[in-house]
Amino acid sequence: MVAKVSIGKSFGGMCRYVFDGGKEQNQDKGAVVLAAEGVRAESAAQMARDFERQRTLNPRLGRAVWHTALAFHPQDAAKLTDEKLVAIAQEYMRRVGLSDTQYAVVKHQDTAHPHVHLVANRVNHAGKTISDQFSHGRSQEAAQQIAQAYGLTVASEKGRAVKEQQVDQLPAREQAKVAIHAAVRAQQPQAMDLGELAERLAVEGIRMQVTYQKGQPQAVVFALHDFHIKGSEVDRAFSGRKLHEALETQRPALTQQRGQEAKMAQELQGLSDQLRAKELNEGLAGLGAALAKQQQQQESLSPSLSPKQRPHSGLEL
Repeated sequence: MVAKVSIGKSFGGMCRYVFDGGKEQNQDKGAVVLAAEGVRAESAAQMARDFERQRTLNPRLGRAVWHTALAFHPQDAAKLTDEKLVAIAQEYMRRVGLSDTQYAVVKHQDTAHPHVHLVANRVNHAGKTISDQFSHGRSQEAAQQIAQAYGLTVASEKGRAVKEQQVDQLPAREQAKVAIHAAVRAQQPQAMDLGELAERLAVEGIRMQVTYQKGQPQAVVFALHDFHIKGSEVDRAFSGRKLHEALETQRPALTQQRGQEAKMAQELQGLSDQLRAKELNEGLAGLGAALAKQQQQQESLSPSLSPKQRPHSGLEL
């Protein structure tokens, strides 16, 4: 997770950017407004007007636009529902001191890695200025804390952080390669064979096609969005032969692990069945004791009556 913050002057320009890439670019970013507080979300123009209206409460503040791009590693995509993205953005706002003010959270869908844009007003509802002092340091610290709290990839190393920030600057095909690489690295250690690996990747929206020759895998092609990319182009270790060999090597250990897990599950099921049987037997024994006690009480209340004359309890063991 990376949080790249910038402080600006124009709400109009920023709102155009988060909606369609800006006046000059006019790109289709697949923008979706996930959350908005104090501003309308129907268009960039309406949103900007609402921001500007509150800005007039503090006209002397020139740089009133707080913008943060929250970007996540491609391998975290499966964890990030829209609801979780909003929760993360709101947690980020709390940690950097953006409170009691207007904001909007907008998701873009034009890159392989998930990312949202947070636009907030540095003029709060009371007309007070929200400080931007040490905003970059506060933002970086908040991103690391949130990533750890949500179990996301933490961009702790400088080189890695720069690399993740620059992912959205890559051509779309290169972004697809980054996403495929991360997904294969994450799923390969848990797969028994190429078929299972393909099933696991399909859950993440990546299709995998294997070409066989004389019964042996020769080539692998991954498909993401509109791109079809050879495995060896993503990584030399992702050719059909090398993936097959890697999976065959780890198969014995995985087979043993899954066997142990199955055995443990079976033992737990057996213990559960025994516990239920014990509870049932104890319940029947208790019921029998209660009926016997009731029968004794009836007999003690009617000592002079013959068995045929005594009232019948209606219950029998």
